[in-house]
Amino acid sequence: MSLNILSKLKNKICMPFRYKVLLKEIKVLDNKKILDVGCGDHSPSYTQTNFPKADYYGVDINEKVIKFFKEKYKFLKVDLENKFLPFKDNTFDIVLVSHVLEHLRNVQVVIKECYRILKPGGLIYIEAPSPISIILPSMDGTLNFYDDMSHIKPFTKTSFKKLLCSHNFKVIKCGTRRDWLWIIFGIPSVIFKNIFWNKPMYGGYFWDLFGCVVFAIGKKIRNE
Repeated sequence: MSLNILSKLKNKICMPFRYKVLLKEIKVLDNKKILDVGCGDHSPSYTQTNFPKADYYGVDINEKVIKFFKEKYKFLKVDLENKFLPFKDNTFDIVLVSHVLEHLRNVQVVIKECYRILKPGGLIYIEAPSPISIILPSMDGTLNFYDDMSHIKPFTKTSFKKLLCSHNFKVIKCGTRRDWLWIIFGIPSVIFKNIFWNKPMYGGYFWDLFGCVVFAIGKKIRNE
């Protein structure tokens, strides 16, 4: 097997689940205007490297995240509990809200804002821990829901559907996160590296195996 094929396989295995499911809906991210809500530090680096033609923006409460943006003006510090999203109506093709909602008390306001800034036909992707995570063992990197003390509440597939529908999104996909490529190839790889090279293992590596995360994709059908 050539190095090129192995590299492509590794990229496919390690691609974040949100992009795997979104690419099934829209095929390419080239020239799509994307807002990553609560982007953190990993997502900007990954997205800008692997989808360089995407027009990627991010907001986060941590202003240090700006160092991960190639174009600094595309990052804005925003406290989602106290501020609206600082963008005009109908601005983005895709809004990502991954592992953010479980930290918020004003979930309804944030989803309403996401609807406002999406273009008609635009997609929102949301992802959060489910109640299953409450009964899982504690682990670095958050396996049990309360490993992260800033978590407020988990979500279910039903609550995600109701949340999106209440803000006029059409739910086009909703389910438990199960990335079989990662389960079959990725998890054995990280266990091997931990045993033989003493590489750390984190709770997030096992989310797909335990089915403790739910996701949904909504589509903005019309402009309000």
